[in-house]
Amino acid sequence: MTKTLLTLTVLSVAALGLAACESWPTSKAPGTYKSSSTHTDTTGTKTTTDQTTHVYRDPSGDKKAVVETKTKTDPEGWFNSSTTKSTESYN
Repeated sequence: MTKTLLTLTVLSVAALGLAACESWPTSKAPGTYKSSSTHTDTTGTKTTTDQTTHVYRDPSGDKKAVVETKTKTDPEGWFNSSTTKSTESYN
């Protein structure tokens, strides 16, 4: 369990680091953007990350963004997958 938690933490930090490399979400035109990535490490753990970004203008005309991230980690074996979800708001 500790190894799985450590792996999940490392992958989450890596995903956040990659997201930070991309342009700021509010720099995009209003709309909905989706991305997905899948990675399998050397131990057979498959990690799938789905990200949906909603960019919109609030009633004042300011651009806002909401980024929803869902990460599913599925180590080799049965009935041991885990899913984490997070939502970030950008002004």
